[in-house]
Amino acid sequence: MTKVVDGTKTRKLVRQAAFGAVVGAAVTYLFFELGEGAVDLDDPVRVAAAASGIVYALIGLFVAVGALVPGAGAKFLNVEDADELVEERAKIGPAALGCFLMGMLLVALALTPGGLSRDVAVSVSTVCFAGLVALHFWTRGRVDEFNQSLSREASALAMHISLVFLGGWAALAHLGYVEWIAPLALLTAFAVLELGAIFWVVGKRGLLVPR
Repeated sequence: MTKVVDGTKTRKLVRQAAFGAVVGAAVTYLFFELGEGAVDLDDPVRVAAAASGIVYALIGLFVAVGALVPGAGAKFLNVEDADELVEERAKIGPAALGCFLMGMLLVALALTPGGLSRDVAVSVSTVCFAGLVALHFWTRGRVDEFNQSLSREASALAMHISLVFLGGWAALAHLGYVEWIAPLALLTAFAVLELGAIFWVVGKRGLLVPR
């Protein structure tokens, strides 16, 4: 019986991952297709920033929908049932908003210049940065010790990886062996490394096991 249940949960997780991948790919394709000219497709930095921003924003939206509509969220999020989403709503809500704000920040910068004017990009970036800072201080003391531990471990891992790769790149650029990466590429790299570190730590703690 256990094997059957485990197999069912695994298939559910695979379906959820496939659904997320398909939606992400479709939204990214439509973004670049419908917004033709807004992002310079010949500029890999802006393309990477826009794609990363879309991923962040979609994660935030998926989790937010799950928190607001637990019955539906239980079908596409890796949770036991809708009750778990209700219980965790206060924790995952701010995280969802943080992901969305980071996504909008990256997308706004990727669209400038071109799809957005500099003034609009400055306004969007300011709101996003202010929102992220406010979320950080608002959640302090409201998150349990386990989630605080996850956050610290993920942040430390992202910092160490950034030090090795970006610090190594900086050293090579200083010595004249390579060109230093663009500011937007640096911001995108930090965001991607942070997201990757979160998934790694969460997976290591067993939280990605099919529920």
